[in-house]
Amino acid sequence: MAAYLLLGIGFVFLNRNEILSSEYLLLGLALAMLGISVFLDDLPIEEFGLRYFWKQLELFLEDGFKFAGIATWLIYFVRYAARKIESVQ
Repeated sequence: MAAYLLLGIGFVFLNRNEILSSEYLLLGLALAMLGISVFLDDLPIEEFGLRYFWKQLELFLEDGFKFAGIATWLIYFVRYAARKIESVQ
């Protein structure tokens, strides 16, 4: 996980000018939702002694945030690519 975090920080640092010229809030929202998904995945849910419903709710929220993060990330890149293509034409 630490390696992924360092790679992500390095990517953002190296491409900060390009990111800041784009819709970076959308990218930030996507990364935040993916981060929440990772946080929920690392929760020691078994140690809490919760009932089946709460375990399933945690899985639903984790997968929901992951899906929303991936969808938002896709929207960011599609909009970015469309803007770049329009600027070339």
